[in-house]
Amino acid sequence: MDDRQDRPAWQSDLTINEAVMYMWKAKIGCDVSFEVGESKTLIPCHRFILEARSFVFYRLLNGPMSEKNITINDQGLDTDNFTIFLKYLYSDNINDEINGDNVIALLYLARKYDVQGLEKECSKFLKEENSFSPDSACFIFEQGFIFDMQTIMNDSMAVIRQSAKKCLESEGFGMLSKECVLKIISDDGLQIEEADLYRYVLQWADDECERQMLDLPINDSSRRQVLGDLLYQIRFPTMPLDDFQRKLAKSSLLDQSEKSSIISVLKGRPGKDTKFNSTPRRLCYPILRLLDPEEDIEVDNDVKHAIMFSVSRDALLHGILSYGPTDAKDYAHGLFRVFVEIETQNNKICHEEEISKTADGTSKEYELLFKTSIAVGSRHRLHDMVQVCRRRRLVLERHFRYGGGHT
Repeated sequence: MDDRQDRPAWQSDLTINEAVMYMWKAKIGCDVSFEVGESKTLIPCHRFILEARSFVFYRLLNGPMSEKNITINDQGLDTDNFTIFLKYLYSDNINDEINGDNVIALLYLARKYDVQGLEKECSKFLKEENSFSPDSACFIFEQGFIFDMQTIMNDSMAVIRQSAKKCLESEGFGMLSKECVLKIISDDGLQIEEADLYRYVLQWADDECERQMLDLPINDSSRRQVLGDLLYQIRFPTMPLDDFQRKLAKSSLLDQSEKSSIISVLKGRPGKDTKFNSTPRRLCYPILRLLDPEEDIEVDNDVKHAIMFSVSRDALLHGILSYGPTDAKDYAHGLFRVFVEIETQNNKICHEEEISKTADGTSKEYELLFKTSIAVGSRHRLHDMVQVCRRRRLVLERHFRYGGGHT
């Protein structure tokens, strides 16, 4: 900090924005303080800035806290994030300070105090940085849980659900709280085989043993101690019997009565039940229909392409996987739309939907998911028609797959 505040005319060197920021940093004329974090650090600021930037603060400071020189407690955040939040109120500019570690905390503050400009900046960052990716989804899920932001949790859970193995392999999964691990593995739509889930949960348990600094070696006993009832959400009763016996017969993670109850369920013995969740997960299985496309297909906007398929039992159709634009130079960021119709064997249309995708210039295959899964049975026909924004024709190398999950 320089000594301009001791000079009679320090104000003459600054613009209005610079002067206000300088007064905040130099703690000149501050009449409100925030008590932040577990350390209860006091961060002073100016009432008129708070009132000018947030209706929540305006109502608060002109209501129950209308007296001068007040202190507001907000101990749910650390001082660094709260200081960045205040800097935005003073300057409108913190773009270079938003990052993956603080964006959820800043978004929480923006929503809590109704600072819509900051909320837009945080949302923009999440979108542009592809934050909801398998590598970061678990970390963001935890942040959403901490700050009670259900939309953030839902968005990250959607990624975890569809890319379960990649997400559970990420560093973020190993750092999750027990509450968040429970929420994730309790999800019926988690796209992962139970044997793989068991392996990832064991790795999380090892990490948790180290975090808790248990005065015990890392073994089945210490793992069971940190897992507790969380273990009952691993759906051992839905595993193939051979897999269960091979992976857990010699393990002491489960006691003998638990093993016996699971084996009884797997063998279909009547009257037997178990503490373990026995509901099969709604797994989506990709089905490859065209193994060897002969050549690129030149698609006109008005041309329909169709495939026919049948299933041996009732299933849920989640979408199609299709190759997209192959000419990355011309269509790197072009929007293409797919119009999908599903017909029954009697030529009755049971579902229609338009799905939009943006070509990224590198991917050939695009996952086109329906807004809601479609119940299918017997024989169906699927039509699709591709339309490209700003272009009439599009060359596609494509095949179709569909994901079916048992109802």
